[in-house]
Amino acid sequence: MNELTAPADTGAALRLRQRVARAFARQARHYDAHAGLQRDVADALLTLLPPLTAAHRVLDLGCGTGYLARGVQGRAAAEMFALDLALPMLQQTACQPARYPPPGLVCADAEALPLATACCDLVVSSLAMQWCPRPQRLLAELARVLRPGGNALLTTLGPATLQELRSAWQRSGGLERHNRFESVERLQELAAQAGLEGTVGSRRLQRYYTDWQALMAELRGLGATTRTDSGPVGLARRDRLRAVASAFDTRRGPQGVAVTWEVITLQLRKH
Repeated sequence: MNELTAPADTGAALRLRQRVARAFARQARHYDAHAGLQRDVADALLTLLPPLTAAHRVLDLGCGTGYLARGVQGRAAAEMFALDLALPMLQQTACQPARYPPPGLVCADAEALPLATACCDLVVSSLAMQWCPRPQRLLAELARVLRPGGNALLTTLGPATLQELRSAWQRSGGLERHNRFESVERLQELAAQAGLEGTVGSRRLQRYYTDWQALMAELRGLGATTRTDSGPVGLARRDRLRAVASAFDTRRGPQGVAVTWEVITLQLRKH
């Protein structure tokens, strides 16, 4: 397993990728304990797989601990590669029970794939795209590495995700501290610009949490970060977090606090 270095970059996008890589690296060993939503979304994505044979090459983009890659291998004999920005995630993938031939592991940036042009028949990716600061660049890279007629099956998070948390920030009078996610319409536009055709749709899921602390524990356990995270938490910041937690917890019902996750699915094909 080699750690490959993407072309040099500067600015906010590079800093974000470095922060995301560190966050997921820290949580790699504990990620699966918090990844119930991720597994559910990956299972739904697997039902959309096209027919595959041993002659096909598949790339799992942002593979995490390899759950989706193993799902693909359980359904087809295709040649499998798994790519992630965080090397410890790939190390967890390598440690999983070897029911299938181990996938080729690549540590690299999804926006600058160290792969040959037209080398893949299918790219799959589940809940990784939202961590890429420039989705247009990611989609252009997918179009480059896919063979003509190749497919991409991707899931990402939409703007309604964590809307209850956004409301709690607003009610507490604080600045929002979470990512803004691309809309279905914007992703459809970016895919077309990249030369990929197909459908982009969304669905909303609700999950229940006992309180704000439970939601934060899950997000931290998944390595989730925001594009505004920076610096230590001071006293004023702690006061604001307590206000947010109080506003969030007022929504608690018999099952806990309902939280929305908008899952966007992209089913794309290269011209």
